[in-house]
Amino acid sequence: MNIVTVAIIGLIGAILTVIIKQHKPEFAIYTSIITVVIIFSSVLGVALPIISDMKSMLNKTSIDFEHITILIKSVGICYLTQFVCDICRESGQTAIANKIEFAAKIAICFISLPLFHNLISVAEAIIGKVT
Repeated sequence: MNIVTVAIIGLIGAILTVIIKQHKPEFAIYTSIITVVIIFSSVLGVALPIISDMKSMLNKTSIDFEHITILIKSVGICYLTQFVCDICRESGQTAIANKIEFAAKIAICFISLPLFHNLISVAEAIIGKVT
């Protein structure tokens, strides 16, 4: 799916949401959610082969794929969180959006723990060699 298609889907979804909001405001959020899900699933279908290709390229190098996996998961959490928080804010649920963002930050810290452990190990090894 190319960006023009995504933009058209987004524009149609936005127009439908505005029209529905004028007549049945309680249903407008559903139109918005459906639009976001369609866009997200379309983009996800394109992103998976990219991730697979990156993995095969990294297998040819000496780079530890665990670090790249953490990076990809973190980016995924950020994008998903942004989508969901935008929907929450659009529906007037700013407090819920803020808590989702907080949970995402904690999740990123949690999945980054192996990186912190490696960093500490490297620092200990360097300090041990210096003294």
